[in-house]
Amino acid sequence: MLDSGINNFTIFFLVAGLLQLFWVIPMIRRWGRPLYYIGLGGTIVLIIMWVMTRVPNPITKGRALPINSISIVTELFKIAFIIITALIISKERSKRTPEIKQDLR
Repeated sequence: MLDSGINNFTIFFLVAGLLQLFWVIPMIRRWGRPLYYIGLGGTIVLIIMWVMTRVPNPITKGRALPINSISIVTELFKIAFIIITALIISKERSKRTPEIKQDLR
C-alpha cells in the first residue's frame, strides 16, 4: 500500500504487522495459552479487516483497496500462524489432560 501513498490504512496495517513480528517472542518462550489465544484472536481480526478493506464499503469510501502478491503472501503466513497456534494449543491441552485425570484419582 506504500506505493499508493501513506494513509490511515497503511499506517494501521504497518504498525499491526510490526507488532505481529514481535509476537513471536511469547510463542518461542511458551508464555502460556492466554497469550496464544490473544495472538490467535488478533490475527483472525486482522485477516477479517484485510478482507473488509478489499471490497467496496463505507469504511474505504466505496472503493476497494488493491490486492497485490505481497499482501496475499502475508495473509497466507497469517493463516499458517493460526493453524500452527491452534496445533500448539491442542497439543498443550492433550498433554495436560493426563495430568488432570491423575490428580482426580
